[in-house]
Amino acid sequence: MKKNLFYLFIALFAVTFMTACGDDDDDKDKDTGINVAGSYTGTIIINITDEESENPIKLENQEFTVTQNGQESINLSISGLILQEGLDPMNINVPNVPFSVDGEKVILNSTNLNIPLKVLGDLDAYINSMVGDFQGSEVSLKIVAEQELVEKVYITVTGTKK
Repeated sequence: MKKNLFYLFIALFAVTFMTACGDDDDDKDKDTGINVAGSYTGTIIINITDEESENPIKLENQEFTVTQNGQESINLSISGLILQEGLDPMNINVPNVPFSVDGEKVILNSTNLNIPLKVLGDLDAYINSMVGDFQGSEVSLKIVAEQELVEKVYITVTGTKK
C-alpha cells in the first residue's frame, strides 16, 4: 500500500511540476500594425564626397515610393532624379532593407548593402548603407553610396506620406 501511495505521489509530482508552457518568443512574428508602405513627397539632398558640402544638389517636391515586405523589410524607389541638365535621370532602388519597430517608430539601420547605383550619368556606385526612421507620416533617411572617383555619395531623403 505504501508503495502504491509513493507511485501515486510521484505521478502527481510529474504531472504537476513537469508541465511546460508554450514558447513565449512568438512576438517576433507578430504583426506590429505599422505600415510604412505608400507614396511620399519630400526633399532629396545629394552631397558628393562630403556629407555636409557647401553646394549640395537639393531636389524639392520629389516623389518616392516605399513598399513593405511584411514585418521584415522595406523597398525604397526614387525615380527620375534630374541632377544636372544633359545627364540621364538617376534612379535609386534600395530593396529588402530590414527594419525594427520601437513603439510607433520604424527604424532602419542597414550597412554593407552593396546595391548598384548609377550616379552623375554613367558612374557606377554601390549603396553601402541606409539608416533612418519612419514615424507617423514622416520619413528621414540617409543613404551612403561609394564610388571610385568621388569616393562617397551622401543622399538624404526626408518626406511626408501622401
